Amino acid sequence: MSRIQDYAQQRAEVLLEEIQELVLLESPSQDRGRVNRAVEWMEERLQAAGALTTRVPQTEAGDQLIARLGAGPDKTLLLGHLDTVWDAGQLVRMPVRLSDGKAYGPGIFDMKSGAVLMLELFRMAGRKLCTFPTSLVAFFNSDEEVGSGTSRAALEEVASECRQALVLEPCLPGGRAKTFRKGVGIYTLEIFGKSAHAGVSPGRGVSAVEEFAHQVFALKQIVGTFQNASLNIGVVQGGTRSNVVPEYLRAEIDIRISSSSDGPDIDRSLRALAPVLSGATFRVSGGINRPPLERTSGVGRLYEKAATVAKRQGWTLGEGSTGGGSDGSLTAALGIPTLDGLGVDGDGAHAVDEHIIIEDIPRRLALLAGLLERI
Repeated sequence: MSRIQDYAQQRAEVLLEEIQELVLLESPSQDRGRVNRAVEWMEERLQAAGALTTRVPQTEAGDQLIARLGAGPDKTLLLGHLDTVWDAGQLVRMPVRLSDGKAYGPGIFDMKSGAVLMLELFRMAGRKLCTFPTSLVAFFNSDEEVGSGTSRAALEEVASECRQALVLEPCLPGGRAKTFRKGVGIYTLEIFGKSAHAGVSPGRGVSAVEEFAHQVFALKQIVGTFQNASLNIGVVQGGTRSNVVPEYLRAEIDIRISSSSDGPDIDRSLRALAPVLSGATFRVSGGINRPPLERTSGVGRLYEKAATVAKRQGWTLGEGSTGGGSDGSLTAALGIPTLDGLGVDGDGAHAVDEHIIIEDIPRRLALLAGLLERI
């Protein structure tokens, strides 16, 4: 066992306790106060590790937290988030617990366990337990789960200083890293018609719901022309009464793309949609908010280094792709080699059985420290 692996095993119990402590600080994306309590928890410990911290204040979301350690010009970005998809009070339904080698709790897999590993890497650097050839920069996002709307500019500014990015989002099943992610587009389609009495004068009305039925097929046809793209109409709201021709409908649309070049074409096609019914009008808003993370040569080189470290430590690190989005897509779009899915192994992201595998905590820490030594 290497010195790094030995250290990681010694720290495993403490790290598990800290992960549970952070999970108990519920931090739903939309609750600024609760997210900031998690930010404060992390900032206090980063400062104790010798990091220089900066908070980017927000008024709607939680503050963004940036940490720096080291004076060298070459920098490696550690990227993660402190917000979760779970509303406050979810702990009643999903209490923090240990069972059969797993630790459960809301946000534990996505991604508070990864955030604690980011913290521990700063401790290792501060105590000079490892010799990392690059300075460390960490960005803890507070609105990643809702699209990184308030944080994107600050993240991109910090990332532009760095030579590569390691993303501690959840890994793929079995512990595989993520070397490809689909891009994400979130759109809102609003349809405006004209109300009328459904029994007395239906011909005087223009049904927004009927118009939407026509547009569902148009949307599917548009997205279907792009390889490996997908469409999901997740929310539809329209109409007021069964005896009133509906004059308004609102639909929320999720689109996933595999190539950065597809984004502008899909966007133009959606905005060029034409009504079928006379008198109906549209409003399309939103856009592609995360480009794909494509497996470039830089991504491949980072993965191969990580796989080599894992092999030396006695295990195999696989790789794979996912349709989910992350902030890793934003750093990759800047041309920064980005390796994603380096968080603790587990399952159940956004599900009531969310958990991590306890024995993977030290293994992940050793992998990350070993990779940072050789990066």
